[in-house]
Amino acid sequence: MFCNVRFHYCAGIGFALLIFSTLLLEHSTLDIDISQFFYHNGQWIIAKNAPLPRWFFYTGIKHTLIGCEIFILCLLFQRWLLPHKMPRFLPQFSQRELGYLVTMLFLIPAVIGLLKTLTHVPCPNHIETFGGQFPYLSLWQNVLAQHHEKCFPAAHAGLGFSWYAWAFLPRLRSQHFKIALAVTALGWIMGLYKMAIGDHFFSHTVISMLIAWTLNALSAAVLWHKS
Repeated sequence: MFCNVRFHYCAGIGFALLIFSTLLLEHSTLDIDISQFFYHNGQWIIAKNAPLPRWFFYTGIKHTLIGCEIFILCLLFQRWLLPHKMPRFLPQFSQRELGYLVTMLFLIPAVIGLLKTLTHVPCPNHIETFGGQFPYLSLWQNVLAQHHEKCFPAAHAGLGFSWYAWAFLPRLRSQHFKIALAVTALGWIMGLYKMAIGDHFFSHTVISMLIAWTLNALSAAVLWHKS
């Protein structure tokens, strides 16, 4: 029952922090205050079209993660079709473990993408404070305003945070903290780049992180409830 109890605990903490963070950031100017650190003299500290940062922090890392996800999907098919022919140089993950990884790595970006279509939150560079055309509104006000904006939560960082799935594999239990720490760093590197070019507020990355953590923990608790 250790896995079950721990995963439920992680999911509960994640959900509580998700609600708390949403309410806190909804009723504060923290997003504006933090974004002003990245905005000077009418420009963001990193130009959106700067090729090297874009390749390293956006295109390159995005394509690498997607490529790894496709590789894991191929491993799942191989485990299903040829259950005794897994490459010896790889950990011998079960079909259930690979299925969990594939599901979460694709599901979390999809959930975040769906939320972006429902919240209608403008990006910082579209806000009047930073030279845009939209007023800064609360989350609920943006939902009601129905702008054609899709910037909340942060999808790019969410792709990185979806890799929390590795931290909830029972066989990697002893590495749980190290994996969670590494994925948190990965997600925030991706998120900070998008903040530095004016594409996301601080809260967008925080909420994506907590959504990914909560969904991964909850799914693991359900999947391994008899462990």
